[in-house]
Amino acid sequence: MIHPVWHWPWLKDGQLVHLAGYGERELSSAAPVTADTYFRLASASKAFTAASVAILVDEGKLNWDDKVIQHLPEFKMQDPG
Repeated sequence: MIHPVWHWPWLKDGQLVHLAGYGERELSSAAPVTADTYFRLASASKAFTAASVAILVDEGKLNWDDKVIQHLPEFKMQDPG
């Protein structure tokens, strides 16, 4: 059985303007999904990110060897070197 749920943010000009949840948290419960519901995605988001990057590489919008800051200059990480 498919159990559709949504946890959906709406952004305008980079600012969160609305956050809502729709559906039920579990099949066995009528507890609703809210803006504060956490979903356990484990490592699933890594596969989606890799697939998205692969599409951008295929479209010529970036290269596998690009540094993140070439595309997201605000991105910061501690440099151990």
